[in-house]
Order: sequence, then structure tokens, then C-alpha cells
Amino acid sequence: MSDLFPKVTSDEVDHEQTIEDAKRDAEIAGDRPPHHEG
Repeated sequence: MSDLFPKVTSDEVDHEQTIEDAKRDAEIAGDRPPHHEG
């Protein structure tokens, strides 16, 4: 039954935090040295 429903519903998600996380992930990805590609 748990496969039918997400563990976190959309009203439980902190959208501000999600945006911050995405920005941080992009910053980290852009900061990766060339020899760490892939």
C-alpha cells in the first residue's frame, strides 16, 4: 500500500528549502574540479 502514496505529500514539503537545496546543488555542481567530471 505504501507504494501507492508518496512518503511526503506536497503540503508537507518546504518549498523554500527545496529551492535553497536546488541552488546549493547547482553551486556544488558548478564548483566541481575538471578531474571530477562524470
